Amino acid sequence: MLNLDKTSYGTGITTIWLERTEARNAFDLALIRQIRDAFRTLNGDASIRGVVLATRGTHFSAGADIKWMRAAAAATADVNRAEALEMAEMFRAISDCEKATCARVQGDAHGGALGLIAACDTAIAAPGAWFSFSEVKVGLVPAILSAFAAPKIGFSAARSLFTTGRRFDADEALRIGLIHQVVLSDTLDQWVAAWAKDVIAAAPHAVATAKRLTRPFDADTLTQRLAELADLIARTRASDEGREGLSAFLEKRRPNWSPRGA
Repeated sequence: MLNLDKTSYGTGITTIWLERTEARNAFDLALIRQIRDAFRTLNGDASIRGVVLATRGTHFSAGADIKWMRAAAAATADVNRAEALEMAEMFRAISDCEKATCARVQGDAHGGALGLIAACDTAIAAPGAWFSFSEVKVGLVPAILSAFAAPKIGFSAARSLFTTGRRFDADEALRIGLIHQVVLSDTLDQWVAAWAKDVIAAAPHAVATAKRLTRPFDADTLTQRLAELADLIARTRASDEGREGLSAFLEKRRPNWSPRGA
């Protein structure tokens, strides 16, 4: 489900490829742990200067696996909280990585996938990419990822996009700061390679220090905030709306709060 590649973008650059194409690269608990552990391992490797997060297939990622979330809705509050904290650890491993990081984005990116993008330093997208904070459509909330996405895109954009769950294109993602470049699809790898060249030209300790200047929370504040958000997502998954929304999605029907014609 995950493959490390040290050859695509030059010496010192490792690409973490998500390869769960049969599920549109949605992440379940196993993949969450793999992504977290990969970033932690690479962070401790002095030979690595930059990390690219990329996915195989037509789409970047559908976010959290809906079947995994449905199973979580039937689990205990303690299990839900623990799994939410593991997701938080994944995003934090990306955000706290002292290497320069870049998300290579193509196709659709929804829900938790936007947390992956927001946690990276740089995001480069093809023009056909589409995005959404889709959680409210299935009775959930973008809880954990909000700690990383809201500071990046600003609270005005976050409120609008979090509360509607609407799709938005690469141009809007660029305007609000979720991504940093929109490039032609057939030049996506060229632009990622150009990013890698800049990273290799930068002093590694200076890069790590510069990243600390832009963190929206100190370590203790972030830890406390993520614990609060884990409690929130645990409650939301087990709520009537959360269970109805996930059931409706899997059964391909409208949830009970969505009237016909809406």
